[in-house]
Amino acid sequence: MACVITIDSVTGLNLGASGQPQDIAISGTVQDCKQVTVYFNPFPPQTVTVVWVPTYPVGKWTAKFHTGEGIPCGASISVQADCATDKTCTTGRLNLVVHCCPSAVTLEVVDSTNKQVDPAAVACLPSAVYTIRVTAPARPGQGYSWSVDNVLQPQYTGQPFINYPLQAGATTDISVSVTAPVGDNCPLLSGNVHLIGCSVACPDLTGLNVNGCTPNNLTLTALGTNLGLAQEFDWTFGDGATGVTAGPVVSHNYLGSAQVTASVVMLRPPGCSPRTQLHDQVVPACTPGSTGPGGTPGRPSDSGDSDDSDGPGTWCGWLHYAIILAAILLAVTAELYLCAPDLSLAASHALAAILIGLGIVAAVALAAYWAFCDKPCWWGLLFAWQITLGAGLVTLLLTKCCTHLQPVGWAAVLAGVAGAVVWARKCKVSVCTVLRKFAPVIASVLSLVFGALGGIPVLTACVDSAFQIVMGILSAGEILALAGCSGKK
Repeated sequence: MACVITIDSVTGLNLGASGQPQDIAISGTVQDCKQVTVYFNPFPPQTVTVVWVPTYPVGKWTAKFHTGEGIPCGASISVQADCATDKTCTTGRLNLVVHCCPSAVTLEVVDSTNKQVDPAAVACLPSAVYTIRVTAPARPGQGYSWSVDNVLQPQYTGQPFINYPLQAGATTDISVSVTAPVGDNCPLLSGNVHLIGCSVACPDLTGLNVNGCTPNNLTLTALGTNLGLAQEFDWTFGDGATGVTAGPVVSHNYLGSAQVTASVVMLRPPGCSPRTQLHDQVVPACTPGSTGPGGTPGRPSDSGDSDDSDGPGTWCGWLHYAIILAAILLAVTAELYLCAPDLSLAASHALAAILIGLGIVAAVALAAYWAFCDKPCWWGLLFAWQITLGAGLVTLLLTKCCTHLQPVGWAAVLAGVAGAVVWARKCKVSVCTVLRKFAPVIASVLSLVFGALGGIPVLTACVDSAFQIVMGILSAGEILALAGCSGKK
């Protein structure tokens, strides 16, 4: 048999940081030759021993040259191979392109929330199902073989990932072998991860409960599981104050009445990933002492006490009445001014002066209320529907003297009723509470309004009959409220 040397492949191995191979492997076949000398300029020639496949005289040979990333993948190189033991053997000469092989396996570990974790950076991992997957190499057609503690996992053969339920206190080694695609001469690669399960469960922060509302000495409670295992809780109260506690409950006295956002950061034990968890919650502004049903913050209870701070007998209560009275008189005076455009100059000046005076009174009372009084739940909407409803009732009952104001009156009444419904839903206030707490406000204010309008000679007839009608309606409403809401919140 004639001695013939062939060069089959040139492969780049051990890719460096620049992506270039640090080693070049040159391989081929031979007949009737025991040693092959390979020439690959500018590197010194190498003489390698032939491996017989399966027996002499046919064999395979491989020479490896360390290039130190001097030759990029895809480069064309010239190679020569001679038989070192038979000078008559046919020399192999060939120009080949360097085909590169991956040199390592990169594995990624993610938890059940698909968040990446680094087992080497923590002392232990909480018990959970972890996914270990191959991120590199990622070539089409390559194969995967997984083992857990050296036990083959055939159900994951051919898949680039494995799901593993890590138990508390368990220690596990997971390894993978990655084979090259069919027809590729790249070597077999392997990678592994070492997982250590924490001996105790990790605390898990899921929420923050606020029992109360600003301004108040209220309670913040962190919610979750195994919170007793947490190292500490760092609180931010939203008003510039902070605090640290060992347990999940803290009390705080809010001095202001604005809505704020409180937050808690829980520090978990070493080995838990992540080490900290954060949750925040809005602390709504409401009257001191008012708390939502079941401790829900920001919603006054359905007991009807959300307006005690400006109720009868308090100076804030008188300001409440003054604002509503001035606003209703202002609206009705403006309607009368529009209703009688042919007024004398003196009457026009008088009405204009009344309008300005009422506007100043309403503005001053509102500013004082804003600055010094504890406001009820959604107090702006409360004032709006009381004023709109009151002005609408007065307007409807004055249509005897000014008939074209009737659409305006009905629109105001409907808007006031709609506002009352929205306010009651926002503040979780029952219909009984609305009737018991605020019907007297409307009744007393309307009495003063009709008393003031009754002093105008041209409106006496209208006001007298209207006053009787409105007081009858309000009296019937109060009787129904007492009868239907007796003993109810």
